[in-house]
Amino acid sequence: RLATFLTVTLSLFVGTSIQ
Repeated sequence: RLATFLTVTLSLFVGTSIQ
């Protein structure tokens, strides 16, 4: 599902930003 893909991508993006 697209929504799930966007959620995962956002999580990875946020994780990278924090790190």
